[in-house]
Amino acid sequence: MLYFVRIFCIISLTYLFSVSLFAQGDTKITAGIVSYESQDYEKAASLLEEGLGVPEVLKPDNLAAGHYYLGMTYVRLYQASVLENNPAILKNYPEPSLMAYHNFRRSLETDASGRWKEKTLAQMNELEPMLTQTGLTYMSMGTGSSLSGREKSVVLTLAFDYFEALTELVPHGYINYDLLGQVRLAQKDSLGALRDFLTAIDLYKRFPPEMPDLLVGYIYYRASILHRYLKNDKKKALAELQAGLAVLDQEYEKLQKWSGGMENLRVQRMDRQYKDAINNLRSMELDLYLNSPDLYPEAQAKFEKAIADDPQNYMLRVAYASLLESVDIDKAISQYQQAIALDDKQETALFNLGALLVNKGMVLQRQSNETADAKLAVELAGKGNAYFQQALSWLEKAYLVKPEELNTVRAILQISLQLNEMATYKKYKTIEAKLTGQ
Repeated sequence: MLYFVRIFCIISLTYLFSVSLFAQGDTKITAGIVSYESQDYEKAASLLEEGLGVPEVLKPDNLAAGHYYLGMTYVRLYQASVLENNPAILKNYPEPSLMAYHNFRRSLETDASGRWKEKTLAQMNELEPMLTQTGLTYMSMGTGSSLSGREKSVVLTLAFDYFEALTELVPHGYINYDLLGQVRLAQKDSLGALRDFLTAIDLYKRFPPEMPDLLVGYIYYRASILHRYLKNDKKKALAELQAGLAVLDQEYEKLQKWSGGMENLRVQRMDRQYKDAINNLRSMELDLYLNSPDLYPEAQAKFEKAIADDPQNYMLRVAYASLLESVDIDKAISQYQQAIALDDKQETALFNLGALLVNKGMVLQRQSNETADAKLAVELAGKGNAYFQQALSWLEKAYLVKPEELNTVRAILQISLQLNEMATYKKYKTIEAKLTGQ
């Protein structure tokens, strides 16, 4: 009999303990909500976290409510840390916007009645700018140079968590996948990064932005780099670049339609973004063509058509001239000269033309040195010097456009020595010393 009494007592105590835990958890949730409503957010966070620590004994509605209010508490703590510039809050409650997101998501998962769904979804949407800003801050820190390797690893992991949350929060947002891919690249997960960039491209096509985005071409650029160097697939890399160039033109057309209602400085900034992106994509496209002799016919046809369609495009002519250097030097010289005629305030065509003429002069000089025919040697040397003289003129013009460019100064030194123009050599030797601090 005594044995059964003991069993009954144990069962009773267990039951009472469970009931006590049940009541205690719900009580803490209720107290936490009261503290939140009283704007005592640190106390609310403590009570709600304690109450949610035993989810199995909570009433179902209290579980969803607890996560909703804990999410709201973290939002308020985030806001307080920003508005009051109070780092102590972040020390005690780290990553508040991310914690808010996870609690809102947990509220949705546990809200069997649907009572909290509408409020929770509304609050989750408000988190997007907070998550984005914090994720960008961590990504910038992780890709900068001021942190140690271990510190970079930590902040990149945090950046990844924020951008991963954003891909869940806004699953059709192509920018979030692009940012996630950039973090993976920094973490040396190239395959994962390529998947993210391709997802971003797909989402951009399916859900194009209403406002013009002149940076979207860089997603194609990053995907192209990985196709080329990770997959060793030059054709896919080239296809991504050309798709990116087409997309940039579409976005630029969109900018023209929007520009009437936008601030002038913003339009100028976006116009600069477009030009920079176009130049970067075209430079890589050119590099792919230059390293793929089998693609030369395609490249020449493409550039000929592009220049016919847009004959005033400086960078297009410079890119085509760079391609022609290896197959038709005279035509390359002509394209550089036409680019300079379009804009003689840019240094690229001036320097490239000077360098190309130097190379042509060096070929003739070498032929002069190698021939046994004295008359022919003199003739070749004279032609070579003529090219050197032309090169010197273009390089000096390049220097005037960009006087801080050390490579230009050193090219001038080399040619002035070749021509035995010592006054020019001494002048630029002094300039070189100033540039190098010697």
